[in-house]
Amino acid sequence: MKKRTHTPKPAPPRRIVIAERRLEVSSRSGGRPVTIRFLRPELESRPAGVWICAYEIRGLPRRRRIIRAVPGVDEVQALIRALQGVRQDLRVQQEDGVDLTWEGQSDLGFPAQVEDEATTAEWRKGKYRPVRLSEFPIYPLPDD
Repeated sequence: MKKRTHTPKPAPPRRIVIAERRLEVSSRSGGRPVTIRFLRPELESRPAGVWICAYEIRGLPRRRRIIRAVPGVDEVQALIRALQGVRQDLRVQQEDGVDLTWEGQSDLGFPAQVEDEATTAEWRKGKYRPVRLSEFPIYPLPDD
């Protein structure tokens, strides 16, 4: 009987965080950190020629972390759309009563990137929302 050897599969490529911003949720007992991370845009093979930029929002109260992947025709568009996606996700949280601040200010530093920005109601219903992360072969984000 032949002895079977196991050849390990190569590890998936490590996703690289290119930018991070830390916000704070104000509360009576002290602030709580909220971390936003952007991963380096990557060219995906399915669909051909689409760039994907993933982002994560971690630390929101009563909420699992938000992870989304945003497509673009090139790296820059994917990154700009990811910035817009974070802005929209944070606007929804603020509308729901989460008191978010950046450097002590309620302006979180994510300006509108497009003229026809979705309302928070449209965003909640999925209109203009980034694609689900499971639709693209994006691996888990790095841990802290």
